[in-house]
Amino acid sequence: MDSVLHNRIDELIETFRHQLHQQADQVTLGQDGAVLLELERTLFGLLMALGAALVMAFVEAFHRQAAWVLACQEKAVGKGLRNVGWRSTPLYVLFGGQHTIRTPYALLDRTGRPGRRRGWGKRGKGGTGSYPVLEALGCRANATPALLSEVGSQLGWGPSEEAALTRLSDRGIPLDNQTLRRFFRALCDEALQKRTEAFLEGKLPPGLQGESLAGKRVVITFDAGRVRTRHQRPGRRSKKGYHGFEGPWQAPRLLVIYTLDDKGRQNRHELPIYDGVITSSARLFELMKKYLSVLQASKADLLVFIADGAPEHWDGVAALVEALGLDRARVVEIFDWAHAVQNLTRAIDACGKLTDQQRTHWLNTQRKRLKKGHLNAVLEALQTLCRGRRASKIRNQIAFFQQHAHRMRYPQFRKMCLPIGSGAVESAIRRVVNLRMKGNGIFWKPDNAQRMLFIRCQLLSGRWQAFIRELLCSTTIQTPYPVALAA
Repeated sequence: MDSVLHNRIDELIETFRHQLHQQADQVTLGQDGAVLLELERTLFGLLMALGAALVMAFVEAFHRQAAWVLACQEKAVGKGLRNVGWRSTPLYVLFGGQHTIRTPYALLDRTGRPGRRRGWGKRGKGGTGSYPVLEALGCRANATPALLSEVGSQLGWGPSEEAALTRLSDRGIPLDNQTLRRFFRALCDEALQKRTEAFLEGKLPPGLQGESLAGKRVVITFDAGRVRTRHQRPGRRSKKGYHGFEGPWQAPRLLVIYTLDDKGRQNRHELPIYDGVITSSARLFELMKKYLSVLQASKADLLVFIADGAPEHWDGVAALVEALGLDRARVVEIFDWAHAVQNLTRAIDACGKLTDQQRTHWLNTQRKRLKKGHLNAVLEALQTLCRGRRASKIRNQIAFFQQHAHRMRYPQFRKMCLPIGSGAVESAIRRVVNLRMKGNGIFWKPDNAQRMLFIRCQLLSGRWQAFIRELLCSTTIQTPYPVALAA
């Protein structure tokens, strides 16, 4: 039994009781009716201070468990670190404030490694030290796991860093910009690293434990959005101390995986999977291959790929099916209905001498034919338009529909209770990318864009709590005998 912890709890509760009694004596009804507002704010501050003190009391109690602390230190040694004693370090908690904790510290073990000895007070990029006990408790970058979760969600929801700082401050968690960014980078970088390590080991990444596509009808849909990136120009700073930069557009590519119910609708009892990359289409398909592999996609009843007409999309799907050894009889490729209609619109828009009424009538007729599966009739209608200056544009559209004819068997797809549109990924791009990462004056460094994209995917897929728990709190430390705070 940890009597120190129990005594500390009694002391904090007694102090809190006295504060409540003092507050009760000071409360008087006023003429403006604001007494309850001020009372709630005062009580909130008292509760936050009590919560922070209790958290620190428990953290200190964990450090008094000698066997468990020793096991944490031994695990650090197994990672190539060496223990250098105990140090005092700040710790930020969900209840606000910066508190000091004395905890074991470990450094990178450079014994026997060649290299110049670093000078006194010098440290490498990002440092090489570690706090084994705090890390075993889920703390990263001197922040508790609950605080990291709150910072990640607040900054991920947006709409800006300033808004996140304001909301955190209103909740009694005052942070500055640099501390907020440090916490966010630590959370994101570990999450991306854990995802990579999980794929290399053939395991599911954080947030997906227990998930499987075996025996299910699965839809895989993907598309790209647009964000502005920031690349610093070479050369000296200006007289005002600023560096010029370029802001080219880059395409964040998003992947959505979800399952279907018997009626062909998205299964509401299972959460979708969102993820993406800020690089190329090839990297997206590498990521897709890893997900489908660890999710046992080869055992799915049906795999439905839905995308638009970008050539790299369908080439990537073909290579993916071959690489995973998927049964072609259980793979269905569907050309997104909205993009198919968009190509019909482009064809009729090339006919400049038609009236708006004629264009609308022609487009509605071809849409009905296409949805009923009369693709030959659509091709004949396009052929009648193929003359004069517009002939080359119409021929391109004819070739396009001929190329994707097997992906436009919409009546057959509907009989199979399959979706014919990529609305899931279009919605995901709007919510994940456009509502947070795209806007006037918003520029992203590529690394920060990847971090924000990944965190937004976890938030908007509904997997945030499971993601945080598996990312920060899944480490098990083996001790010689069971450790408990109280008998």
